[in-house]
Amino acid sequence: MENLQKSKIQDAILAAKATGKSQNAIATIAGISGANVTQILKGNWDKISDELWRKVAISLNVNLDTGWQTAQIANYKKIWGVCKIAQNQSCAK
Repeated sequence: MENLQKSKIQDAILAAKATGKSQNAIATIAGISGANVTQILKGNWDKISDELWRKVAISLNVNLDTGWQTAQIANYKKIWGVCKIAQNQSCAK
């Protein structure tokens, strides 16, 4: 999970707190521990699994869509390589 998505989830928790919900209430809604909510709010994200992040996002109705996603399949890699060569050759002249 990308940091942009994690920030969206963190913002959703802060928004829930702004409506008067306690961290423990948010943790209960999300099905996680209060300690996990604290770590998310503090920005200590390294040890929080992607599964837990998704669980919180779903429970707080956070849209994690960041736009188009690419799959690095063989054809994509070939096209990217050809574009990179063309770019390098155009800058050399």
